[in-house]
Amino acid sequence: MKKVNTIVAAMVIILMFAHCKQVYDPQIAAANTRLLVVEGFINSGAGSTTIRLSRTGDFKDTAIRPELG
Repeated sequence: MKKVNTIVAAMVIILMFAHCKQVYDPQIAAANTRLLVVEGFINSGAGSTTIRLSRTGDFKDTAIRPELG
């Protein structure tokens, strides 16, 4: 009986995750492009501090373009 309950619970969990997928397409205004993004980690110890500058782009663009200069 315990094995049957485990199998039923696993099937319910799998069906929940398989069913809850939806495409997310936000409506973003095109006026907010080319904004400066400052991203980093400030380490107060002995390690190095990392800061990356980039610009915002199109929402569907997956490449990160670093800010040069």
